[in-house]
Amino acid sequence: MQAAPDQEFVAQAFPPEGSGDQAFGVASPTYSLSITASSKKKDAAADFLEWVAEPEQAGLFAEVSGGLPITGIADVDLSDTVYAPVQDLLKNGEFTALPNQSWPNAAVYEALATGVQGVLTGQSTVDSVLESLDAAWEQ
Repeated sequence: MQAAPDQEFVAQAFPPEGSGDQAFGVASPTYSLSITASSKKKDAAADFLEWVAEPEQAGLFAEVSGGLPITGIADVDLSDTVYAPVQDLLKNGEFTALPNQSWPNAAVYEALATGVQGVLTGQSTVDSVLESLDAAWEQ
């Protein structure tokens, strides 16, 4: 929003308001913190992750990054933000995560991204992309 101050941005649920269908949203974190399997300080890292996920720290991270907090959303006033139209959906948990949030590993998304580019450039076929996705899923 800072890069395009003359534009109006708004978060919108699907289907659009007034359609008669029940609205829902897709909401997933676009950031994450994790602990590597080879970490020599797993306990300290786990303590840090617990601390950073507390509402106060999550709220500060959201404020600085321009996003929404990963926890404590029910206590956040979104009425004067781009999220105002979906505030009730978020607070009531009427959303689902992006499908790739539950994929078994990052290789699946990498195969999809690379594969789609290949289809667009003629270097891959839909069948070859599906095969690479299946192989990545099994890793």
